[in-house]
Amino acid sequence: MSWLQELGGRADVTTAARAAEAAEAGGVRAVVETLIEQASFVVEFVAAVILLIGAARFLLIVVTMGLSRREHLSRALQAARLRLGAYILAGLEFLIVADILFTIVNRTLQDLVALAIVASVRTLISYFLGRELAELRESDRPGAAETAKSMSPSAE
Repeated sequence: MSWLQELGGRADVTTAARAAEAAEAGGVRAVVETLIEQASFVVEFVAAVILLIGAARFLLIVVTMGLSRREHLSRALQAARLRLGAYILAGLEFLIVADILFTIVNRTLQDLVALAIVASVRTLISYFLGRELAELRESDRPGAAETAKSMSPSAE
């Protein structure tokens, strides 16, 4: 057993073995397809890690807020939501990249339709989440309430 396998790197060894088999069977194109497919799995893993880190940080902040004084609870929760939203947006972007990479290799009509649907849903979520985060940031700025009030038609 190699040192890489002992460290739990079986996926790397498997990827290298698959790439070697693909090179023998179908040439460079097969190797590139195998590597792109593996890259899509790595990017998906990165997205999952980003989402898990964001969720863990959010949970830690919420638990800490529950144990601390409640004077600024609303403001702290809003800041925590902003952070979580940023992690979710980053995770969604990585998932879209992973889907595109996977579809480069698997170009069936069914895969293309699935990519279109998934990418559309993720893009819509990203758009609306981005808008909500921008609104939260805007409302968090000092003087934002006065600015919004002075710009409303009823203020005239």
